[in-house]
Amino acid sequence: MSLLAGKSFVREVDEAIGKRAYRVLALLSQSSVAKENPVNEWTKAIAVGKVTKVDDFLITLNLDGLPASQIPWTLSQKSYVQFSTSWADGLNQLLKTLEAVKAPIDEVAGAALVHQWYSAKDQPAAREERVWSNVIPVLSLPPVIRRYENIGGKDLRTLEQDWLFATENRDFVWAFDAVPESLKSDFSLSNTTSWKDISGEPGRRLKDRVKFLLSRSLEKHCVKRGLIQSGTRGTMYFPVGLLPSDKISFIGLFGKKTYFKTIGERKFRIGGTNIEINRHHLAPSFKLVRADDESYHVQLINRLYITDQNENPIHPTRMARRRKKICKNWWNDKWGSRLLGVMSWFSEDKSEVEIFKTPEGSFSLSGKALSLSATFGIDENSDDPEEVSEDDSEGLGEPLIDDSEALDIVQDFSDENPESEA
Repeated sequence: MSLLAGKSFVREVDEAIGKRAYRVLALLSQSSVAKENPVNEWTKAIAVGKVTKVDDFLITLNLDGLPASQIPWTLSQKSYVQFSTSWADGLNQLLKTLEAVKAPIDEVAGAALVHQWYSAKDQPAAREERVWSNVIPVLSLPPVIRRYENIGGKDLRTLEQDWLFATENRDFVWAFDAVPESLKSDFSLSNTTSWKDISGEPGRRLKDRVKFLLSRSLEKHCVKRGLIQSGTRGTMYFPVGLLPSDKISFIGLFGKKTYFKTIGERKFRIGGTNIEINRHHLAPSFKLVRADDESYHVQLINRLYITDQNENPIHPTRMARRRKKICKNWWNDKWGSRLLGVMSWFSEDKSEVEIFKTPEGSFSLSGKALSLSATFGIDENSDDPEEVSEDDSEGLGEPLIDDSEALDIVQDFSDENPESEA
């Protein structure tokens, strides 16, 4: 069917279903079942099937694995082809169904259409394209680490908020920073060490302590910038109100200024008629990695942290399941935008981020994730692609997400403290 300018879309679709279609395929998804036009088209096809006495005139394809409670009642009595578990199996079942009803096949035209589609679909174009990674280069590391003796017999567990150190045992600790003024009478400097030059087992243990200190300093830097950390060394996430309108503005994938919201809300159906509203927070993680050649880099991994509307985290079992359901259709554009946006926030759009500084040197990262240049790219059929700003596109206007399994979990864990997950 091809629509010309000025033609009525509704009339053309209605005529195609009523007069030209051999069978109609209904694509059931979270989006389609909530839209008026697809539902109207399915209703028309059912009516045509009744008039022509063709019971299977409408063939339903369940793309998102929708439960019966989310399928329109007019289709609830029909069996469907399941695509959510395996597209290969779903396609195979659909082809068998069409073959069984003797759907007409134009092999010549079919081959030409496939060739035309393949020739035009995302073919590499001879133009340079930038490919982003989630790797942040480490630009510098302090070369010297200090070993301190706990001469005051301090309980080291009570000092973690005041001073960043790695414990060797109850008598000795390692730190990049000098001992705070308030603890100088309790700790004495034992020695300073060029940690990169130590080899063997002592070197491995010392480098493990260095990695711990660098990782903890990244966490402290993010918390100082305003991220909330759940529990002790738990997930870090953007809280409500940290940013104006909870938005990160940044230069997007196509080089234009855009934004997305760090917080959204979704509705979940649990136990039939019960509805629960959850808030999902963007939760960046900065993972320090030591490569085989003893070099270091940081991996930026973005996740979602889910709370109720009062900012209390939901139980981790439900959180994992609901995170998957929210992110099910998040593809490269969403994750790529969040990578660039979080990097813009983290670096404050500077070329270098200094995490901490010592007299001998600093721990500094690049202000941008590592990117590569490819000699060919995908032709997007647009000389001037647009940046799409996301203003809570996963908001309460979206269809309900069925999470009926969660009811038992709510009852089983209603007396537990969700923070224990950390």
